[in-house]
Amino acid sequence: MLLGTPTNWGFQQLTALAGAPASYLRTLPAELAATCVNHGLKTRASAHKTQTLTHYAGEPRAEVRAFTSPKYGRVWDVEVIDQLIERFGDGATGDWRVPGKFGHLATVTKNDTTLYWGDRSMFVFLCNERNRIVVDNRRNGQSGTMARGFFVWNSEVGRETVGFSQFLFDFVCSNRIIWGVQDVRTVKIRHSKTGPERFLDEVVPELLVYSNRSPGIEEATIRAAQAHSLGAEEVEALTKRIFGPRMVDKLTVAFVHDEGRHIASLFDWVVAATAYARKIPYTDIRVSFEQKACKVLDLVKVDRPPMVQGASLAALPTSARGEQAAS
Repeated sequence: MLLGTPTNWGFQQLTALAGAPASYLRTLPAELAATCVNHGLKTRASAHKTQTLTHYAGEPRAEVRAFTSPKYGRVWDVEVIDQLIERFGDGATGDWRVPGKFGHLATVTKNDTTLYWGDRSMFVFLCNERNRIVVDNRRNGQSGTMARGFFVWNSEVGRETVGFSQFLFDFVCSNRIIWGVQDVRTVKIRHSKTGPERFLDEVVPELLVYSNRSPGIEEATIRAAQAHSLGAEEVEALTKRIFGPRMVDKLTVAFVHDEGRHIASLFDWVVAATAYARKIPYTDIRVSFEQKACKVLDLVKVDRPPMVQGASLAALPTSARGEQAAS
């Protein structure tokens, strides 16, 4: 028996337990949909092994936010947010902030933010654009700078993992596309029974280290990548291994167009990949492409702390798109 009204996400989980598609049930009259759900819950054994998450806000009936497995390890959004505030501040002041447009500091509003919270998940993107990393020979033989940034995401209701990704980037444009992403490193934890403990043991220490770390490690990585020479045959072999043979000419053309010369180092190769990525119209595909490119920086040996490598970058997770901006 339900103790409240399910959210859209809760209803989707409930119908999955009942073995009925939520999209179809939403087209039926309420009484008929309820009959279908109740029948499924009575006949499916898995429906009797479920924990619910309810929210009471002074209403006559509670809001049921989630139906999850008894083994689901819930990490509360407030715990994640408290860790971020303690280590990075409020996101509107200090060094670590909501990214500005093309490097200019932004005034954080609900219409101009990278702090999101909704009924399914939370997502935070902060960066340090005040203390940028100087990169020699960044573009056309000229020095340039890169900023450090990170994503943190979580779901209390089973929508996705809890995780942390750190990276370097050139700038963020007006529509929140991140350009020139490099050196991506990720911790990603499933909400298993040990999920809360692993969040404290793996993600929280990474937040602490990253908040206090000088940019020296990233600078050393870039210098090592620039010093790592690549011949034409090595460029072709690396591109084929990472992206396949069809991408060899495409990366070369993108780099020559931007730089006026051929790829000569491991750093050049990453620049070539990010230059090509700017042409990819879909954010998730583009970020996945950039992440694959960034992994080649692990080929250079620098003194950097170990970090658990996640399977994928959250980027702007689908659960964060269209959700309510945090005030």
